[in-house]
Amino acid sequence: MPAVSLIGADEAYRRFDRLGPDVQASVLAASQILAARLQTHVQQDKLSGQVLNRLSGDLAASIAANVELGDGAVTARVFCANPPPYAQILEFGGVIPAHEATPISAQALSFMIDGRRVFAKVAHIPDVTVPAHSYLRASLQDMAAEIATELQQAVASALKGQTS
Repeated sequence: MPAVSLIGADEAYRRFDRLGPDVQASVLAASQILAARLQTHVQQDKLSGQVLNRLSGDLAASIAANVELGDGAVTARVFCANPPPYAQILEFGGVIPAHEATPISAQALSFMIDGRRVFAKVAHIPDVTVPAHSYLRASLQDMAAEIATELQQAVASALKGQTS
């Protein structure tokens, strides 16, 4: 059987082995910056008028970023940590099933119908269809090209540093 040998293979293998940590460190640093920017974009743009208007600030306060290095991979996430109950239905849309509303800390419910105040012990709420108001997926889509470019630059920078 023919044999092939590569002259200088040992040096090439040593260089490839050294690339891993440098590339990982560069991608990790870039990912931390990008995750923070994506988090800010969700909070300051999407949840402050582009998609939803901030009311209580609970949803914006729940947006978190996390970057981890493990098993040779960098994982970056921007997500809702301790999300308010409405976070998922706003992101994906859905149907709130018919239900009854009753007062929690009062004798009766109070609301306006046709310009006059109405009081009731119970209100029958029909199914409500909530359209998707994507704030997370839309933000990622907004920044996808920028993220890809900056990660490519991080890898290229690490590789350039190795060949110098």
